[in-house]
Amino acid sequence: MQNARIRKVSKGTLWAALMGFALAAPAGADTLPVQADSQVNLTAVAAKGGILTTISVKNSLPGVAYRGFAKFDLSALPGGLPVTKATLRLWPNLVTTEGNIDVVAILDPWEEATLTAITAPSLSQPVTDFTVRKADLKTYVNVDVTELVKDWVTQTIPNHGLALLGQPGNPVNARFDSKENLQTSHPMELEVMLGLPAGSGDITSIIAGTGLSGGGNLGDVTLAVNPAVIQRRVSGSCAVGSSIRSIDVNGLVTCQAGDMTGVTAGFGLTGGGLAGDVSLAVNTAQVQQRVTGACAVGSSIRSIDAAGGVICEPDAGIVNHGGNNSLAATAINATNQFFCRTGPYTATAGDRAWVWVTASCTVPVGRSITAAVGYNAGAGDITTGTIMPVTNTGGALGGLPGYLHTSHMNTISLVGGNTYTFATAIRNPDGTANWASTCYCNTMVQISR
Repeated sequence: MQNARIRKVSKGTLWAALMGFALAAPAGADTLPVQADSQVNLTAVAAKGGILTTISVKNSLPGVAYRGFAKFDLSALPGGLPVTKATLRLWPNLVTTEGNIDVVAILDPWEEATLTAITAPSLSQPVTDFTVRKADLKTYVNVDVTELVKDWVTQTIPNHGLALLGQPGNPVNARFDSKENLQTSHPMELEVMLGLPAGSGDITSIIAGTGLSGGGNLGDVTLAVNPAVIQRRVSGSCAVGSSIRSIDVNGLVTCQAGDMTGVTAGFGLTGGGLAGDVSLAVNTAQVQQRVTGACAVGSSIRSIDAAGGVICEPDAGIVNHGGNNSLAATAINATNQFFCRTGPYTATAGDRAWVWVTASCTVPVGRSITAAVGYNAGAGDITTGTIMPVTNTGGALGGLPGYLHTSHMNTISLVGGNTYTFATAIRNPDGTANWASTCYCNTMVQISR
C-alpha cells in the first residue's frame, strides 16, 4: 500500500491554520467529529479503553499489542451528493517507535463503554495505510479514506467505523488524542468532500467552437467571436440612388451608384420596359403552355394547340404484309399450280385487308393461265376464301410464245382473332396439256383499322 500524504502544521501556527481552514473550507466539505473512540489490549483482553485520553496503536514484538477503534456519524451529510474526497485526521500525542499502521473497516457493531479484546468486532482487510514518524508529533496526520467512506455512504458495507492496527512484523508504537483528552483537545475527525449532483460539476476547460476563438483550461479564460467566420453586425448604409456592393468582416458596407435601368424580354418572354412597373410574360407563340388535355381510350392526340389543349382522333394503324415468288420453266397443268404466299396474320377487331396481286408467265401461242387470289386460316393454300379468280388468255405474233400478265386488287373485312394467310396461285386451265412456263407472282396485303 502507498503511504498517505502527511500534512505538518507547526505549533505556533496551528490555531491560525485551524481557524483558516474553518473559514475557507471549500463548498461541499463537512468535518465530522469522532462519535466514539477506544482501544483494546490483546494481552489484557478484558481491559476497557473508552475513557482513556489517548488511543494506542502498538505492535511491540514480542509483548503487548494495542489496537485503536473510532466511529463517525455520517447522518449530517446531505443526501444525494457523491463523495469526492474523505480524509481522516489524527493527532499523534506520542511516537515511541515509528512504523506503518493499517486502516481497516469494522464489520460489526460495538460500544465505546464495553469494548474489550474479548468483545471486539470482526475486521476487514486493510483499505489503506499510513506511516507515523516522530517528526509528526503534535501535528495533524492526514489519511485518505475516500473509498471506505464511499462504501459507507452507498451502504456497500455497514458504517461501524474503522480500526487502526500496526502492520504485521512492524514494531510501531504511537498514541493519538482521543475525544476525552481535554488537555490538547485534538480528537480524530473526518473531513468529507461532496461533489455536485449528477449532470453538474466543475468546468475543467473551455474549448472555442465554430465561430469563436480563445478558451483554455487554466486561469482567466476569454472567448470572442471569430470575425473570419462570423459576420459582425452590419451598421453601414448607402445613399438614395446607390446600392450595397460588399460588406466587410466589421459590418461596414461599400456602396456603388446606380439603379436598374431597364428590363429586356428575352426568348420566350414578352414585355419588359425602361421605367415604372415592368411586367414580363411567357410568349405562347414560342413557348408551349402546359398540356392539360387527354384523349379517350381508342383514340390518340392528333395535335396540341398553343394553350396546351389537345385535338384527338380515333386510333389507326397500317400493317404491310406481303410475299413473292418465281418459278423457272416447269410443266404446269391444272393439278400443278404455283403459289406466292404471305406469312400468317392474326386479325384485330375492325381490321380491313387491302389485297393487291400480280402474276405473269410466258406461255405457248393460244394458251392461257388462271391467277386465283385467296386466304384461309393458318395454312398457305387458297382452297377456301378465294376472292379473285382471274383468267387471261395469251396470244402470239408470228408464231412466237406470248407473255401473259394479270393483276387485281380487292378489300375485305377480317374477323378479330382469326389468323389469315393470303396467297396467289397460278394455274394452267387446260387439264390435259402441259406447257413449260417461266412465271412470277407477288401478293401484297395492307391491313388498316
